[in-house]
Amino acid sequence: MNWAAFGAVGEIVGAGAVVVTLLVLITQLRQNTAEMRAATVQSLLESSTELFTQTISSPIPEIIGKQQKGETLTGADEYRLFMFHRRNFQLFEQVYLQYLQKRVSQEVMDAYRQRILSHVSNARWEEYWAAIKPLATRSFVIYVEQVSNDV
Repeated sequence: MNWAAFGAVGEIVGAGAVVVTLLVLITQLRQNTAEMRAATVQSLLESSTELFTQTISSPIPEIIGKQQKGETLTGADEYRLFMFHRRNFQLFEQVYLQYLQKRVSQEVMDAYRQRILSHVSNARWEEYWAAIKPLATRSFVIYVEQVSNDV
């Protein structure tokens, strides 16, 4: 065998090694992406659960009940209710921004869209949104306004 033949065999082996390396890297990248998405969703669900737990043990359910019955709310009740909406919308914005970065699926975003709709149906929605909107990113504001127009 001459040097040209050795060179040709070496090029074939080298090309094969490059292909194998690329396949391994692609597999690792896919696994890493899946793990990152799962961790993101887990973190968001933990945040949602924590907010839910805080809400249940707070006066918010009673305040919402009073509001739904048309009863007069105290100034403290009004403030708590506003902060409840603001806090939830901060989480919703977090989910939306993760969605834009493709860290959460469409299915997860659709679930949070339903949560947004439950807030949009509040009698004082326009007032709350006017105060929350300046604190949010432009893209999230556009998204929420599209969702609220769908009601």
